[in-house]
Amino acid sequence: EGEYTKTIRQTMPDGTEAVNTLHLTPEGFWMEEANCKGQDCVEEGMVTLENREVRVLWNMVICLPHQLAAELLTREEAIWMLERQTAK
Repeated sequence: EGEYTKTIRQTMPDGTEAVNTLHLTPEGFWMEEANCKGQDCVEEGMVTLENREVRVLWNMVICLPHQLAAELLTREEAIWMLERQTAK
């Protein structure tokens, strides 16, 4: 519900801190900030249910240097994935 940001911090194998901030809205999300060098993830733009099928990375925003991927799923897709994981 609503609009907010989520910051993800992780320690990389070399000891540096990787920081990515996602901006989430009821319509979708985008990578607002990242402390990676290339900033490709920030430049990927917003993912929405309306545009995900025409985007190069479909429903995902990926930060390769930080080994982080975020994806937009419908409720049905998320339930299907969870059920598939618990069946293993």
